[in-house]
Amino acid sequence: MHLYAQSTALLAAAYAEGKAPPSRDMPTLTWAQSTQQLLQVILENAWYTTYQQANGCAGDHWR
Repeated sequence: MHLYAQSTALLAAAYAEGKAPPSRDMPTLTWAQSTQQLLQVILENAWYTTYQQANGCAGDHWR
């Protein structure tokens, strides 16, 4: 199963059982803040995190 599909299924199951983490405490961004973050990623390659699977695949880009 694709990682995204597996994660979504796990979250849906946790939500159905009342065990999903609440989103009410998550910070929200304004459109201006969101745009600024996107520009930093595009123009400065300033990612806040990266993901690398154990098989050498980084996100959707195979090595």
